[in-house]
Amino acid sequence: MKNTFKIFGRILCVLLTLVLTAGGLWGLDKFTQRKESYQKNQEFMRDRTDYDVMFFGSSHVLNGIFPMELWKDYGITSYNFGGHASYIPVSYWVMRNAVERHKPKVVVLDCFSLDSEVKVADNQNYLHISFDAFPLRGVKIDAIKDLVAQERRMDFYWPFSLYHTRWSGLDTEEIQTGASVEKGAYMRSAHHSIQGSDKTEWLAEADVRIGGNVKTTPGFDYLKQFISYCKTEGIEVLLVYLPFDAAEIRYDESAAAGLIARDQDVNYVNFLDPRYFDTIDLHTDFFDDEGHMNASGARKITDFLGKYLAKNYGLTDKRGDEDFSELWDAQYAAYKQYKTDALKNMDKFFNYLVLLHDRNYSSFIYFKKGSQLLRRENTQWLLANLSVDGSMTTEKIHEAVKAEEDYFLAVDQMSGQTLECVGDNGGVMKADFGNVDYRFDDGDTLLYVDGVNGELLELPSNPDRAPEVLILVYDNETGEIIDRHTFENVE
Repeated sequence: MKNTFKIFGRILCVLLTLVLTAGGLWGLDKFTQRKESYQKNQEFMRDRTDYDVMFFGSSHVLNGIFPMELWKDYGITSYNFGGHASYIPVSYWVMRNAVERHKPKVVVLDCFSLDSEVKVADNQNYLHISFDAFPLRGVKIDAIKDLVAQERRMDFYWPFSLYHTRWSGLDTEEIQTGASVEKGAYMRSAHHSIQGSDKTEWLAEADVRIGGNVKTTPGFDYLKQFISYCKTEGIEVLLVYLPFDAAEIRYDESAAAGLIARDQDVNYVNFLDPRYFDTIDLHTDFFDDEGHMNASGARKITDFLGKYLAKNYGLTDKRGDEDFSELWDAQYAAYKQYKTDALKNMDKFFNYLVLLHDRNYSSFIYFKKGSQLLRRENTQWLLANLSVDGSMTTEKIHEAVKAEEDYFLAVDQMSGQTLECVGDNGGVMKADFGNVDYRFDDGDTLLYVDGVNGELLELPSNPDRAPEVLILVYDNETGEIIDRHTFENVE
């Protein structure tokens, strides 16, 4: 009997050791992995909510579509799976992994890099960001086998084998970083003005060049697989080609995507089509010259897609549905706070103006006489960009610059109204947040909202001591001033 207990005890010890070892390795695996994939996709993995729409594609999608804005404005639940250098084959497998977790009504795929001759980018880190957060199951294993060379597959089956050397390099900030509040998107505030050129005829010329022929590349093959799989699963497909200052070869690629869409009987929105040129502004809506949209451009594209999806796919507005609104409203509140914190902490003038292009915020912007920042074209474009309907011109700005006078701009993002004042000429505007009255009295510049608080701008009596630029920002939901920012011509 004693021997039986000894044998049983030894077996139990061995099993316990194995369990503790496996648990320890699993914990180390999670602890030492790079966190980008989990930051980006953790909300999706832990949510029990249904998703109306999922977005797939390259970093053009990652930076260019904001799911939380779709919820706020249209009551559409969505997630952004765009990834750095995610070619079509990668997007196909990300989609397969995602729909295994949550099955959407519609998937949207950007066709950038459709004609790529390779399946994946050289930088394997991008693949890890796309896949590490997904559990290791059959479809993920299939993706790894298809996309990763055999000698590198262990890094994806068990990422600890790749990341174990990072233990000594971990810092507290990285360890504590939590999930993204952007539902997979990545907002960029930087600004890069693109001059562009007249490309009105380029798409028609591309149609002639390709002559109805589609290349034989992995991108085209996987695009057809993407559409076929979604149709089999009862998921509708929308193909898009997001806007940027594209080269001729990209126009050919976008035209070829149109051929696939027609052949497969799915909808396609090609933003390189002249019909959509006014959707974004090359002067204000990008943060680099490689086609990546900043927050201003992304909000415009998101708004376009919100209208398109609601109209063409019968998606219901879930903002009044208690099964969704409680969770999504709470998540939107966290997202809004994230945006507000980004605005408050921004110390770059052009980036600040990019972030102000947001329906959450209305603003007062004051430039003192002779402002050098007001003379800059980037400033003028970004100020005009703040008007909701795009109707504001730079005429008043040029008047202030030429006369070397003060310039004042009030922007009501709720009603779409703007008020511009030059020099000693005051003005009034009935804004959604109150009646605005900008005036001069005995040499003092005064700003009233609903007849009170004329010292709202808090400008010094001595104009030489005034900041070059002063911006007050209103929260359109609370009616409170959430930020007061000053800038000087240092950029």
